[in-house]
Amino acid sequence: MPDTALSYEFTPDTVSVSVGDEIVSLVDLRIKIDNRGPTTKVTRINIEIPMGASGSTAGNRLSVGKLPDPEYDEKLRDMWAIDVDEQGSLLTIAAKTNKPTELKTTLEITLPGIRVNDTTGIVTVTVDEFAPSHIKATFQINKDDNRPVQRFYCADEHGNELNPAVLHELDKRVWLKWRCTPRGEGYSYSLRTEEGQVWEPKDWRRTGEFFSCADGTSGVQTNKLAETTKFALDVIHVKGTSRTITGILFLKVEIAVPRLVDASWHQSLYLSSTLANLRWIAVDTAKCTLAADDRIIDDNAPVDANDGYNVIVANNPRPHRLKVTCHGAPGSRSFTHSFDDIDVAPLITFPVGFRAGRIAITPDGTKALVLGDNTNMQADTPDGLKIFDIPTGNSAPSSVDTIHTVPRSTQIGGVFDLAITPDGTRAFAISTGGVSRVDLNTKTASSGPFFRTDFARAIAIVNNSLALVVDTSGGVSKVPLDQPHSAGDVPRLTLPGIGVDREYVSIATMSNRPYAFVGSNVAGASAINLDNWTWWGKDVRTGDSVMNMANPPNSGLLLATTYLGKLLVIEALKVVKTVQLDNSGLNNMTGYFGWPIAITPDGKMALIVISGKKRIDVLDISRLEIVSSIDVGQDAVHVAITPDGKRALIANYDSQSVSMTALPAD
Repeated sequence: MPDTALSYEFTPDTVSVSVGDEIVSLVDLRIKIDNRGPTTKVTRINIEIPMGASGSTAGNRLSVGKLPDPEYDEKLRDMWAIDVDEQGSLLTIAAKTNKPTELKTTLEITLPGIRVNDTTGIVTVTVDEFAPSHIKATFQINKDDNRPVQRFYCADEHGNELNPAVLHELDKRVWLKWRCTPRGEGYSYSLRTEEGQVWEPKDWRRTGEFFSCADGTSGVQTNKLAETTKFALDVIHVKGTSRTITGILFLKVEIAVPRLVDASWHQSLYLSSTLANLRWIAVDTAKCTLAADDRIIDDNAPVDANDGYNVIVANNPRPHRLKVTCHGAPGSRSFTHSFDDIDVAPLITFPVGFRAGRIAITPDGTKALVLGDNTNMQADTPDGLKIFDIPTGNSAPSSVDTIHTVPRSTQIGGVFDLAITPDGTRAFAISTGGVSRVDLNTKTASSGPFFRTDFARAIAIVNNSLALVVDTSGGVSKVPLDQPHSAGDVPRLTLPGIGVDREYVSIATMSNRPYAFVGSNVAGASAINLDNWTWWGKDVRTGDSVMNMANPPNSGLLLATTYLGKLLVIEALKVVKTVQLDNSGLNNMTGYFGWPIAITPDGKMALIVISGKKRIDVLDISRLEIVSSIDVGQDAVHVAITPDGKRALIANYDSQSVSMTALPAD
């Protein structure tokens, strides 16, 4: 016994070490301090218990953590200040008078719930007394691996150990078992989940009943498990009415039932199409099966389809149910997830009486205009403009009216561009006869060309008062919309990049910037600053003829299609991404109509006419990927979208018709 003024007792003086996170050894370290004689006095006592380290010194330290807050009789607070320092290794007991004070009663202090580390060894506890002389002594706490419980595990209903502890079905029970060492026979046990659920009737906190080592040998049945659960076996030292948890063993029983993770999602496209794009991520799954309308279409679908999985569904107008079934280990339960219905909308196609080449929709979404070639293709016959009310249901318009534009010149053929003013009162059509103005209120066209210029090919409406007209001689004209004009009456900007006598040009304005881009089969795309009416000074080189362009609303991107079927994403006068479209249908019409683009009002999707393939492809602009298609079944050459984003109208040239289909609601 150290020669100290006071006597010290540390209980327990032997503890078991922990084993990782599976076996946690807890100790309530009790310190009992008594007076050796009636006149012994102390000013302060420092008790240092090595804590807070691992590695080579772990065997000489009790825990990797800090000492907990001490627990003691409240009556002691009047005379003694008992605290743990910030470093967590030093317990200080100091007289509040800061003078030598007689210890008149036994000091009993508990440091509860210290988690013993996982390294055996001897912990040296140092006691410093200041009374008033300084006396120092040491005590020892032994850490060994003679723990009460050797193993904590689970078994199935047949008594077979589950190793690993994994269930492949929901609502199954397991039997929790533990194997005691001889030392463990002197302890009691309690079972709970990590969240604190206990098993009736042996709830020791409520009834005072415990499990024993014999219960651990036979096993304790759990409730039905519907999710992965972590169980805890509390090792309890019972002495009289005292109950102290000296260790905790943990066991996690995993539920490995096939399922889709919460992050899985899908994209349902409500189009006149047989193609939909789905996404999912399955876990605890060996394979997936995909079914459409209860018919298996892929018995070996991927487990991870987060990059998108295209599905072909029946091409008939009705909702189609798609399901993905996740299969786990043989004999385990499968999991089926039903996606939202893929609603294949009806494709309404109706004749318009001429070769439909361009289509535009009024800003209020009520009317559509179609510019086309007359069927007899005579030089003295006016090109035609058709107008009709857009039906609200799945039906063709009740009537299609004709508005004749200016007569052709000596050239045969030529339907180039069509645009409507933001106020919806006027339309401007470019054909071989020139630029025509149409009054949409009276449904009449100007008697002669509204703007006289050679080889006008493209028009962009800047606002209700101004339009930009591109010709094939290398120029862009700024045309006021108040009255008819000739080429020499308005400002014209010559763009070096366009060149002269170009077969095809296009133009697009930016929705949130004062820029316009002019595409041609020489430069690629030339930029114009509309504020000062100047060429930007450099062109976007594309290596291929730019046929069509469009700007997603409120973005700095420009989407451009080229003759060879490339979709170019242009930003800051640079091509930042290229998407190859299906160009297997290239023909002589490609050089005439190109690959027109229409963008939904929310800027999320772009519809692209696939030249020569009788379909419209759908581009997800955020991902810049083709995600679906509209099978038109006709020779589509142009597309427009209603302002509410709910309908797409498609011009079909040789079949002299227009097709109409629904778009996704969201």
